[in-house]
Amino acid sequence: MASTYTIKSGDSYWKIARELGIEPVELLRLNGLTMQDVQQGGGQLTIGGSITVPAPKGGGVDDTPRPELEGILDEYGEEEVIDDPTYMAPSDAIADYVGDPAYDAFVAQYTDDVGAAWRMKVQQGTLLQASMQNQLGTLANPSEDADPYDMSLERTGGALGVAERRERERTTDSFAGRGMAFGGGHRTAQSDVGINFGQERARAWQNVNTQRSGINQGYMDRRRQLEMEKLAQESSAYQRKVAEDTMSVYG
Repeated sequence: MASTYTIKSGDSYWKIARELGIEPVELLRLNGLTMQDVQQGGGQLTIGGSITVPAPKGGGVDDTPRPELEGILDEYGEEEVIDDPTYMAPSDAIADYVGDPAYDAFVAQYTDDVGAAWRMKVQQGTLLQASMQNQLGTLANPSEDADPYDMSLERTGGALGVAERRERERTTDSFAGRGMAFGGGHRTAQSDVGINFGQERARAWQNVNTQRSGINQGYMDRRRQLEMEKLAQESSAYQRKVAEDTMSVYG
């Protein structure tokens, strides 16, 4: 029996297959697709659309940390990795193909590459946050659950904050104590400082968000590439297994 699955943001064939506890190849077959079709851009998933999946058998996604994740978890911590919504764990090796030397060698490299992709994302994000703090300042009231990219949170220090304070002091020194005739000029200058630095901050935040989006997109692209490579290797392993089985039966 079969059922239907509604596509959500971030879904891919390999991710859906893992959630359902089936092999990606089986999911493709249910939808009339082959590995080659997907590699050539066929079977594109559309958010809100649906695909055919096996009828539910109960159970769910197994989020238990696996041995191949230990290196990543040791460096960044289980909570940081698993709870990050952008983290994409490596999909399981297909048991039927384990023992195939070419497949085993690929899976070992694939697992390393998955870890490397995550580490690159974390490193790039760390550098971006350091640059952001240098320019925009650090959170005035930091907490464990504070979003470092929240534009609404109060910040202290940073190159822009220091420059704005100095500019305000300069305008105050220029206009203060010069008589009533200069009162309006003082207020206008202070207002201009706020506007100018507000625009600078807006541009800085736009740059931060653009870089952050690029880091996440680069990571997602790399993970999709790795899963496509794994699907291709599984297809090759399947063909080799069929050939071996055929030879064992017919000689």
